[in-house]
Amino acid sequence: ITAVAEGDFELMTRGCLKLTYIFDNSEVLIGDTVLTSGSGGLYPSGLVLGKITDLKTDMTGYDDYGIITPAADLTSLTEVFVIKNFEADNED
Repeated sequence: ITAVAEGDFELMTRGCLKLTYIFDNSEVLIGDTVLTSGSGGLYPSGLVLGKITDLKTDMTGYDDYGIITPAADLTSLTEVFVIKNFEADNED
């Protein structure tokens, strides 16, 4: 499916993200792994963000969203790997 993972102030206190813009015909299940799509050009595709740990409906009752628990515990990182460029080299 295509959706948007975004920060949410309330969820931030729990270290979680919100998965929004889930279409009605999408099959999102608790336990699903959330990956980057690469479609925005900011991140490469296939990076693991985390897993869906809960599914909810917003206050209006019309839109569903998921709660993503990150794959990494960001509070205990000691090393990070910085991706400066993820475009493939076209060397022949």
